[in-house]
Amino acid sequence: MRKLGLSLNLLRLQNSIKLVIMLLFLASNSSHLWVWGIKRVGKTTLVHAAGNKIKESQLFNDVAMAIVSETLDVGEIQDTIADSLDIKFERRN
Repeated sequence: MRKLGLSLNLLRLQNSIKLVIMLLFLASNSSHLWVWGIKRVGKTTLVHAAGNKIKESQLFNDVAMAIVSETLDVGEIQDTIADSLDIKFERRN
């Protein structure tokens, strides 16, 4: 029973955080959302969930997401965003 109670509380907390992320994004009149923090706390998971909620709300025509890690690869970030927006482009040499 204790594990179930803990799981339900964590689920409620995650849902609350997703809602807060979505509301902050929408209230900011911004086209970007930046999330950072210590490793392995669930930032990516929460942002994916918030992104899905934003897509479901249909307030925006498109939603794109790119994960920027310690090993920055600008080309990979551009490819990720282009893929999520169904944009095809040829890379120059």
